[in-house]
Amino acid sequence: MKNIIISGDSFCSDATAWPSALAQALDRRLICYTEGAGQSWWAAREWLLNLEADDLAACDIMIFVHTNADRIPTTNTMIGRVDYSATPKTELELAIQAYYQHIYDPAFVRWAQQSWFKEISEIYAQKYLVHLHCFPWTLGYRGYLRGLNVTTNLTALSLNEIGAVELSLFHDDRSNHLNLHNNHALADQLTNFIRQRAMGDHALDHSKFQQKTLEWFTRTKWPS
Repeated sequence: MKNIIISGDSFCSDATAWPSALAQALDRRLICYTEGAGQSWWAAREWLLNLEADDLAACDIMIFVHTNADRIPTTNTMIGRVDYSATPKTELELAIQAYYQHIYDPAFVRWAQQSWFKEISEIYAQKYLVHLHCFPWTLGYRGYLRGLNVTTNLTALSLNEIGAVELSLFHDDRSNHLNLHNNHALADQLTNFIRQRAMGDHALDHSKFQQKTLEWFTRTKWPS
């Protein structure tokens, strides 16, 4: 049996939801980065580069769930569990605040993520690659990505599902920030794309998802 590998952040951290449904539909063994909640792309990259060689060799489909470039590039999984909007109380929270105040350089982190996008296309050139985007801002770099590029950002899908008026998913307890129906709807649409070996830009069919609003799909300006 061939493998399907999925890596990213909290939008794929519950392997029992859409990742598992997708793997079953495609008759693939699932290997999924389940430490994804709040994690940076760097953590997912390190996980991928440390996979067993046999697991990677047996894989023909790879799905990347691209997260925010601004997340601190570290494999310290506790970083992703900190609410950055709260007043710092612990040493770790103070360190995070100091990083963003004194060290963080937006130009560097965006350059680094773009370099990762290029690296993906080089390292995994023999695989069928699927790119999901958690937020709209990584869509601007899709020229660096080879394979299927899903242009519907997952945060918009998640916020529309609950009719949210603010951009916040930190305390969200839904599996991969989606309800059961929408997890399966995502798996179904990805299954169809992959079976067709679709390439280039493709949007998800919004009508297949449970949505209280469509407002986040049409937003031209997002909170930073």
